[in-house]
This record gives sequence, structure tokens and C-alpha cells, in this order.
Amino acid sequence: MNWLGLIPIAFGIFCLVYSIIFKNKSKIYLSSMTIVKEKEEKYLKLRLYFSVLNTFIYIVIGFTIIAYNTDNFYILISTFVIHLIVFILNMISVNKGYVVA
Repeated sequence: MNWLGLIPIAFGIFCLVYSIIFKNKSKIYLSSMTIVKEKEEKYLKLRLYFSVLNTFIYIVIGFTIIAYNTDNFYILISTFVIHLIVFILNMISVNKGYVVA
């Protein structure tokens, strides 16, 4: 058993708790994007759904690392996958008009 798989599981649970506690606040890390005030609630709801998806992916990758005794390289892959999901969140937000680029 590879106990380093607990790192993605713990980080996933931490991200879920953080996103639930601060579900009414949002930080966009791209300075060229601003949230449209009329659609802010829909954007926050979409961001919460993506946070739950990110948590699920972290937990699945953590259990995969533990159960199959895979390399620690999967911890880095999980980080790449999460950043890809955040990028998709930004693209969906722009397409729906929640965020102005």
C-alpha cells in the first residue's frame, strides 16, 4: 500500500470543506476576467458543482494510488487534471455570460 495516496484524499476533502464554507465568495485568478453582477449567483453555483467534481476526482485518484500501489507520479497528474477542470470552468463561465473576459 502506498500511503502517499492519502495526500490527494486529504486535499480533496479540504477543498470541499473550503468551497462549502466560502460558497458565496469567488476569486478569479485571471485579471482580465470580471464576474457579471446579475449572474453572480449562477456562477457561484457552477463553481460549487465544479468544486465537488474536483473533490471526487482527488478522492478517486487517492484511492487508486493506495489500492493499486501506483507511482507517486499520479499525484502530479491529479494536479494537472484539476487545473484542466478549472480551465473548463472558466470557458463555460465565459460562454454562458457569467464572466466577461
